[in-house]
Amino acid sequence: MQTELNSRISVLLDELSRMCPTDVDARQKAANEIFEISMGYDQGVSLRGSIDRSALDGFLINADFQRLLKMLNDDDENIRRRIVLALGQWGNDDTATRLIDHFRKAPELSQTVRVAFATALKTIGGERAVRALTGIACNDPAVAVRIAALSSLEELAAGGWVDWLEKQPPGPPRSEHRPYVTEAIGSLSDISHDDNQPDFLRDKAKDTMAYLAAYEAR
Repeated sequence: MQTELNSRISVLLDELSRMCPTDVDARQKAANEIFEISMGYDQGVSLRGSIDRSALDGFLINADFQRLLKMLNDDDENIRRRIVLALGQWGNDDTATRLIDHFRKAPELSQTVRVAFATALKTIGGERAVRALTGIACNDPAVAVRIAALSSLEELAAGGWVDWLEKQPPGPPRSEHRPYVTEAIGSLSDISHDDNQPDFLRDKAKDTMAYLAAYEAR
C-alpha cells in the first residue's frame, strides 16, 4: 500500500509540474488529492510528534519530499495551504525547521495559510514546533491565527485530548522539565494578563497554560 501511495504522489507531482499556472482547477484538484492522501495514510507508517519529540518521518521518498517543499512557493494560496498540511502529516524535525524558515521569510502569507502552518507544526511536534507556536500565539497580527497556535499547543500538551475533562490523570513526575515549555507558559501568562488583548484570547491563553502546566507536572 505504501509503495502504491508513493507512486501516486510522484505522478501527481509530475502532473503539477507540467500544468499551466492558469489551469487552476486541475492544479488544485491534484494538490487536494495529495492532501487527502496525507490525511488518510496508515498511522503505523509514521510516529507523530508530541511536546517532547518531533515526528519520525518514513513515508515519502526524498525526491518527492523536496518537490513538496518547493511547492510552498506556489502562487496559488489554496495549493500552498494543502501542501503545508500534507508536509505536517509527513514531516519531521527537519520539516519543522524548513517550514519555520519559510514562514519567517514570507510575512505576507495569507491568514488561511498561516493557520495551516500552525496546524502542521502541531502534527510534527517537538521543541522547534513548540517555540514557533508560542511565537505565533504572541505575535501574529491576526487573532484567528493566534487562536490556532494556542489550540495547537493545547492539543500537543494534552496528547490529542481537546477536552480537559477527558484528559487522563498525570503520571509520575518528570525527572527533567523542558525549558521551552516553561518559557511558553510564561509567554502565555503575559497574554492572559494583558488587558489590551481580547477577552476570548486571554481566556484561551489561560486554558492552554493549564494544559502545559499539567503536562509538566506529569
